[in-house]
Amino acid sequence: MTKFYYLFFCFFIYINSFGQLSLFTESHEEIPLLTFSEDNQISLDLNMEYFYSLQDVNPCEFHIELPFFQETSLTLYLESFTSYAHDFQLLRSTEDGLLYDDYEPTIKSYRIKDSNGWTGSISLMKNYLVGVLKKNGNVYEIKYVENNTYVLFDVNQCIAESNFSCQTKSTDLVVPDNNNQPSQMAGGSECLELGIEIDYYTYTQFGNNCYDAVEWALALLAGVNEIYMSELNDIVTLEARYINVWEVVDNYDDLNDCGDMLDEMPNYWTNPPFNDIYQETDLVHLFSRKNANGGIAYVGALCGGQSNSIYGFGVTTGLNTNLEYDYPDNTPYSYNLSYLGHEIGHNFGSPHTHSCNWNPEPSLGFPGGAIDACSDVEGNCTPPGNPPDEVWQESIGTIMSYCDFSIGITLEFHPVVEIQALIPGVNNANCLTTCDDIQTSCGNSIYGCTDPIAENFNSDANIDDNSCEYIYGCMSINADNYNANATVDDGSCLCAGSIDLYIETDYYSNEVSWELLDDSDLVIDSGSDYFQGGQIISSSYCLVEGCYQFNIYDDWGDGLSSDATAGNDPNYYIYHDNPICVDGVINAGTYVVQMDDIDFGSQSLNEFCLIICDSDDDCDGICDEEEIIGCTDSNYFEYDSDATEDDGSCFTLIIEGCIDSNACNYNEDANIDNNTCEFPEINFDCDGNCLVDTNNDGVCDLFGCMNSDACNYDENANIDNSTCEFPEINFDCDGNCLINIDCNGVCGGSAELDDCSICNGDNTSCLGCTDDIACNYQETAIIDDGNCVYPETNLDCVGNCIVDIDCAGICGGTTIYDECGECGGNGPVDFYDCDGNCLLDLDFDGICDQTDNCLEDFNPSQIDNDNDGYGDECSCQYIDIVGQLVVEAGSYEIYTLSMNINNMAAWQVDGGNIAWNSANDPSIGVQWIGPGVGTISFIQYYGINEICIIEFEVTIIPSSINLSENDINKNKIIVTTDVLGRKINNQNNNQNNNNQYIFYIYDDGTVEKVYQINK
Repeated sequence: MTKFYYLFFCFFIYINSFGQLSLFTESHEEIPLLTFSEDNQISLDLNMEYFYSLQDVNPCEFHIELPFFQETSLTLYLESFTSYAHDFQLLRSTEDGLLYDDYEPTIKSYRIKDSNGWTGSISLMKNYLVGVLKKNGNVYEIKYVENNTYVLFDVNQCIAESNFSCQTKSTDLVVPDNNNQPSQMAGGSECLELGIEIDYYTYTQFGNNCYDAVEWALALLAGVNEIYMSELNDIVTLEARYINVWEVVDNYDDLNDCGDMLDEMPNYWTNPPFNDIYQETDLVHLFSRKNANGGIAYVGALCGGQSNSIYGFGVTTGLNTNLEYDYPDNTPYSYNLSYLGHEIGHNFGSPHTHSCNWNPEPSLGFPGGAIDACSDVEGNCTPPGNPPDEVWQESIGTIMSYCDFSIGITLEFHPVVEIQALIPGVNNANCLTTCDDIQTSCGNSIYGCTDPIAENFNSDANIDDNSCEYIYGCMSINADNYNANATVDDGSCLCAGSIDLYIETDYYSNEVSWELLDDSDLVIDSGSDYFQGGQIISSSYCLVEGCYQFNIYDDWGDGLSSDATAGNDPNYYIYHDNPICVDGVINAGTYVVQMDDIDFGSQSLNEFCLIICDSDDDCDGICDEEEIIGCTDSNYFEYDSDATEDDGSCFTLIIEGCIDSNACNYNEDANIDNNTCEFPEINFDCDGNCLVDTNNDGVCDLFGCMNSDACNYDENANIDNSTCEFPEINFDCDGNCLINIDCNGVCGGSAELDDCSICNGDNTSCLGCTDDIACNYQETAIIDDGNCVYPETNLDCVGNCIVDIDCAGICGGTTIYDECGECGGNGPVDFYDCDGNCLLDLDFDGICDQTDNCLEDFNPSQIDNDNDGYGDECSCQYIDIVGQLVVEAGSYEIYTLSMNINNMAAWQVDGGNIAWNSANDPSIGVQWIGPGVGTISFIQYYGINEICIIEFEVTIIPSSINLSENDINKNKIIVTTDVLGRKINNQNNNQNNNNQYIFYIYDDGTVEKVYQINK
C-alpha cells in the first residue's frame, strides 16, 4: 500500500474511539526466555499513547486486537471493573499510631468478556500493565519486560516453578456455626468487602513506599476478583474496603510460618483500634511477600467481622511483589492469583479437592468423596484413579487442588467446588450486600461520535457508538481535485505531480538513511534506523511543480554494494508517473532520479525537477502555457532562440560569404560576412598582374622598409619608402624587455624591494616585535624594533597567574598552610597538636610528657620544692627533721620538718611512742621510753608505689627525775599544747579551746590527750 504525504499544510487527529487503535503490536525485539521454548512466548510492543489515553479517559468498554500464537490474533472485548470499594480507606500503621490516609487508587482494571470463550483481566498500573488470559484450562500472561516491550507467554510452560503449599486442614480450621442465614439476592452482584493487611516485611519490598504496596495489592485482588466473577457468573464481586499497611515492625515480623501469622491476626483485628474496622469487613486477608510455608485460612469464614470472630481471616505468603520481568525470580502474576484464590476459596467454605468431604453430585456423575488424588486424600475415603479415569476427575489443576504441581494452573474452579462450596458460601453469607458503583466516567456514560474530525463530533461523548459521519474526498492540497471540506481522504486524488520513491537496500539496511527535500531545503520526508537484514522502502508523494533533491546516505561508505543482499536487488529511483507527450510519443512517466552507481560511497545527492503541463497539443514536450511564439529556424535572420513554437515569421535566409566588393572572391548574394575575403598583393591585381613599374625595368615595384634592423623590415621590398619602425630602448620588436625589470615593473628601472618586500620601501612597514613569547608579538613583523613587552614573572600578558597561587594569594608565592591550616603559620607548638592538646600526656595532667617533671603522675602544678628536676609528686623530697638529738627517757619532745611537703607521708618512731601528729602541720610529738638510741623515720609516698625514708636518730639518756617520787608525788602538768604543739594558756582554756584536742604534758613525761567540748 502506498501513502501520500501532503505538503504546505498539516493537521493532527486525536482518535478518541478506542476500538480503532492497536494497544499491542507484535515486536521484533529480543526478549528473555521465560518458558521452556521460544514457541511458547511472543514479544509485543505496547502503544504508549494509547495506554496513557486509556488511563486518562477510563472508558467503560473497548476492544483490542492482540497478536497471538501461530500468526493469529485475538479480538478481546474489555469491560471496566474495580477491585476496591467506593468508600475505600487506606490505613497506615506508623510510629505515630494508626493514620487514615485519603489516598485514591490509580489502578484501572478491565475484564475480558464476550470474547469467543476467552476470559481474564488487564490492569493498568502507573507506567505499565499486567494481564491474564484464560480459555479451556489454558492460562496466558502479559508481562512487562523493558522499554515498552512485553511478553505474552504460556504460564504452564513457564520456567519458574510454583512451590506454594496450603496449610489449611479442613478438619482443623472449619469455622463453628456462625448462625449465618441465607441472604436474599437483590438482583446485582453481591459485594464481599475485604480488609487487606500488608505486613512490614512486604512494605519494605516496595522501598517503604506505601502507595506502591497498595497498588500491587489491588492488582492482585483485581485478578482474583475476575476469576470469581467469571467462574460464579457474576454473583459476587471482591472489593477492598480497607487496606492496612504496616510501616513499623509488626508482630508478624518474627513469625516464619503462615499458621502462626493466622493465629496473630485476631490479636490485632478483634482489639482496638482495628475491631471497629473489622466489623465493617466481610473478610480480612494478610498479603505477604515473606516465604512462610504458603497459605492458610479458616474454612467458611465469611462475615466474621459481624461478631468480632477470631475466625474471619486468611493468610497468603510467598506472593511475588514484582509484577514486571524480574530475573531470576520471574514468578508469574498468575501464580499470585492462584495462591490468593485458593485461600479465599477456603474462606468461602471450600475444602481441598482431595478432601473426602465432597457429597455426590449426580448431574456430573460424581459419586462423592475426593475429587482427585493429586495429594494424599484428607479423610477416610478411597482415592480416585490416578491418572484420572472419570469425567468428573481433575484432569487439570483447578484452584482448590494440588494438581497444579504436576499439571499446571488453570485459574478455574472445579464444578463440584462451585456447586457445593462457593455458591452456597455466597448465598449463606448474610453480611454481603449489593455493590455500589464507583464514580468514574462509566458512571454517566454518554454515547456518541468521539472522533474530532467527524461532522457530528460530540465533545461530551465518552463512548463511541459508531455514528460518526465524514466528508470524503481528496485531501491532498497539491492534487488537481483537492477538496478543502473533506475530513477523510477517499483515495480519489488526481495528482499530476505524483512521484513514486523506491529504495531496495542490501543486507545492511541499518546503515542506510535518506531524505527528500524541497527547493527551500525543507524536509518532506526521511527515513533511517532500519532493521538489519534488507529493507524495501516504497512511498508516493503528491508534489507541486518545481525542483527537489533526493539524498541517500550509507554509514559504512560502500553505498548499496555489499555482496550480502538478503535476497534483494539493491537499487533506488524516483519515478514521475504523470503521462507526458514527447516527440509525438506519449510516455506513461519518467524516471527523474535513477541510481547510476551502486557503490556511491557515503552519499548520493540527486537534484530533480518536475514539469507539469495543463496541455501539450503539439506533443513537443513543452507545456502549451509555456510556449514562446517566434521564428524557430536558426537558418533565418528572424530566428529567436527563446521561441518554442514557430509562427511562420522566418523570411530571410542566411547566406554566408565575402561581402567586401574589393575582394577577389566578393559574393554579391551573401548577407553575412564569414571572414573568407581574399585580396591581391600590393601593386598586383587579382590575376597577379603588376600594376606599378615606375622605372620600367620590367620588375614590379615593391615599396617597403629595407632596413633589416627595423621591426617592419620587408625582405621582398626593392624600393625603400622610409616607413621603417624601430623598438624602444631596452625592448625588442615584440615589446619584450631585454634587460632586468625592477619591482615597479619598469624595464631597466632601479627600484628595489626593501626588507619588508615593499618596492622602494624604507623597511618601516614590517617593524615590530618578532618574539612570539612577547605580549605585543606581531606575526607580520620581520624586523624587530626592540620594543617587545613581556609579562611579569608568573603572569600572562593579561595579568593572569600561570603558576600556582599560594595561600596568601601571591602568584608563585611559597607561603603554605601549616599542618594546623594556618597560612604561613609555624605549625603547632612543640609537643602540642593544633588545638593546644598534648600529643603525649600519659598522666592526663595537661603537661606534655616531653616537659612533664612527673611523667606518670598527675601533677598539673609541676611543684618541685627541691628543684631537682623531678616533681614532688613523683620524687622524694629532701628535707630535715628538726628536734632534740639527746633526750631523757620518758621525756616528751616535738619534732618538725624543715619545710612543708606535697607527697603523702607517714611518721614512724622506734624507741618511743608517737603521742600525736598533725594532718595540717609537719610536726610530731614523741614520748621517749627507755635509754638507748631512738629513731624517727619520715616515710614519703610518691610516684607509683614508690617510697623514701628519712631517718633521724635520737640518743635517749636515763631520766633525771626520781622515779620513786613519781610514785609518791602527784603528777603535775608542765605544758599544755594543741595538736600542732602550740602552747596553750591554761587560764584561757575555757574561752578559746572548745571543740579541739588538748594535750597535757606532765612532769613525769606522760601525756594526756583530751577532746575538749563546750568548755
